[in-house]
Amino acid sequence: MGSGMSINNETPGQDPSDLSGKAVAGRFQVERRVGDGATGVVWKAHHLALDRECAIKVLKDTSAADGQLAARFRREGRAASRLDHPNIVYISDFGRTDDGRLYLVMEHVPGQTLQVVLDEAPGRKLPRSRALD
Repeated sequence: MGSGMSINNETPGQDPSDLSGKAVAGRFQVERRVGDGATGVVWKAHHLALDRECAIKVLKDTSAADGQLAARFRREGRAASRLDHPNIVYISDFGRTDDGRLYLVMEHVPGQTLQVVLDEAPGRKLPRSRALD
């Protein structure tokens, strides 16, 4: 599921892991970085053919080199793409970039991260009604 993801518009001396402003796989225009974690970076993008927002999660170079982590990432993509529930993001594509990094394309859900919500909550605890919302 999903063909390779090409990264275009590279400028000499530019960080190749920075996808901001780049066309990806001929279908996505990456707008900006929206989050990152220990193993990957999430980018907000625009699906050109469908004219809709999406998010692209790309594993960091070091993570893609780990065979077990790469296999788990592929399993996550396949499993998540089969789920259909209003509280779960839809996974529409996954594969490898031309430089070997693994990626998932998913629906973009606007809003704050859970970290921001917790940081703003008194005592870093959410009322039960908010936690279940």
